[in-house]
Amino acid sequence: MGPELLGAFVGALATILAGLIPFYIERRKRRYQKYKFVYVKLIHLRRREHGRTPAYRATLHRIARELDVFDEYQFFRLNVFHKPQKEFRIADRTSGAVDLQIIYPWQEALNFADKDAGELIDFVEQTITSKSDVFLTRSIYYNALQDGHEDIAMKLEQDTEEARIILDFSSLPNYERVLLSTPVAHLRDIEGIETSLGVIDLYPGIYAAEVKSGRKGQVIRVNFAINWNVKYIFGYGSLIHRESASRALEETLDSGDVLPAALIGYRRSWTLRERVFSRNLGQEVDAAFLDIREVEGDSINGVLIAVDQDKLRRLSLREKNYELIDVTDHIRTLSSQRLDRGARVFTFRGKPGHHVNAGKGDIYVLTSYKEKVTAGCEQLGEEFLHRFEESTDPPEFPELNGTYTFVDRVQARYV
Repeated sequence: MGPELLGAFVGALATILAGLIPFYIERRKRRYQKYKFVYVKLIHLRRREHGRTPAYRATLHRIARELDVFDEYQFFRLNVFHKPQKEFRIADRTSGAVDLQIIYPWQEALNFADKDAGELIDFVEQTITSKSDVFLTRSIYYNALQDGHEDIAMKLEQDTEEARIILDFSSLPNYERVLLSTPVAHLRDIEGIETSLGVIDLYPGIYAAEVKSGRKGQVIRVNFAINWNVKYIFGYGSLIHRESASRALEETLDSGDVLPAALIGYRRSWTLRERVFSRNLGQEVDAAFLDIREVEGDSINGVLIAVDQDKLRRLSLREKNYELIDVTDHIRTLSSQRLDRGARVFTFRGKPGHHVNAGKGDIYVLTSYKEKVTAGCEQLGEEFLHRFEESTDPPEFPELNGTYTFVDRVQARYV
């Protein structure tokens, strides 16, 4: 073949390839998954411990079985393809339990080839046979985030142009206390090799990780460390007042840091005796402060404030004539926020020997203390104040005007 003929041949081949390559690329591209998006909403987060009350009881509908729920998240999965798929296979596996709903194309019930597969509590697999280029499912995971399983992952079913997973912790009260650090993400390939992915902070409490040009079988995994030792104090007296609580905790609290709640099975009364110095009288006197006692069928309102161990220690110094008790299983929040994340709730109850019926001589109700508590209730609205008055026995002692200080200097420091 002469040089001229060879040149003509090469030119023709280049022209053919120039036309075929885009066609080939487009055909290959159309076999790819265009986009996979996963949105994970954390609903409950409570540590499972012996004797611990669950957040609630749920029904695993596909096997009609009830189970105690300590943690829960909803896993919304959107798969978009370049062209309709004849069928699409999905699978969910967990250390806890999982249920699945196929939203689009709508499927009324799950189908299992054999009965035993449908009875597995920790695994569910479905093949959607309705032809579509879009698939939307919702999986509900129960008890999947307990110790040693503090991660959420998604797997690429096909080669994927773009994949993203979003984790939303924002519904958990004080989520920043729940997470010990910002989540971290990794991409694991089919050989088991992991590479780090950047985590995008989309919004307070909402994080994302994404991959471009992902390959079939790769897994995006987001790990996070949960602080299972978060504590709350239930305040039913002066701690209802934000400024008073701020002084006691030595930090500035705003309205979002004080969560209205009810303590079930208790009633409030003016029956705790403290020794104070009355500036009005110029002498030490016994004063009646608020206390609680167990009363079946009753309840009191108050506020929940997140505390660490150091703040709890300072409060214990302030409330030296009270004992700290665990009331986690007696708490009900009075707003849409819920404490479903393994947090413990404590409150103070008067120590034996420090009640007014154990004292001698004159006892007073301090007007300035009573007004502080009332002002704290008013910060939370008229209904809250009304409920406070309903759930509190009226004082049986005369009021004493003027300011006061606690006789105990350490106690006085935190008031």
